[in-house]
Amino acid sequence: ISIEDVTENALANQSIKHFVNPKHIADLCIFLASDSGRSISGQILPIDGDKQRLT
Repeated sequence: ISIEDVTENALANQSIKHFVNPKHIADLCIFLASDSGRSISGQILPIDGDKQRLT
């Protein structure tokens, strides 16, 4: 099986058709640490391309 096949299979199983990269996680951390995120607490915020929807 090729890398391309694995990639295609992985993306087929998530509604958002791209992989998460470290910048996506950093952007959320910056938002949560900012004044804009001050009212958010005790939440689970998955950053997984909606893959959990299918598991």
